[in-house]
Amino acid sequence: MKIAISSIDCSKEIELAVNLKKEGHDVHIFTPSLFGYRMTEGIEGILVHRVESVPNRYSDLYTENATKLINEIGGFEELYQLKTI
Repeated sequence: MKIAISSIDCSKEIELAVNLKKEGHDVHIFTPSLFGYRMTEGIEGILVHRVESVPNRYSDLYTENATKLINEIGGFEELYQLKTI
C-alpha cells in the first residue's frame, strides 16, 4: 500500500514510517521545508518531501503545495495528517 504522512515534524514520524515500510508499504512523508523551498531527501529509506512553506510550520501555502505534490506523485491509498503539539 502506498501511504502519505503529512506532519509538521517528520523526525517524530520516521519510526512509524520505517515500521510501515518493513511491513511492505511504500511510505512518503510530507513536511514543511526548513528552508522555505521544496526538496526531497531520503531518511532511513523513507522519502521525505519538504514542501515549500513558511519554514517549519503548517500554513495555507503548505497545505496548497503539499496537496499539489501529493497529487503529482499520485497513487496514494492512504493519507494521514499528523500534527505535533
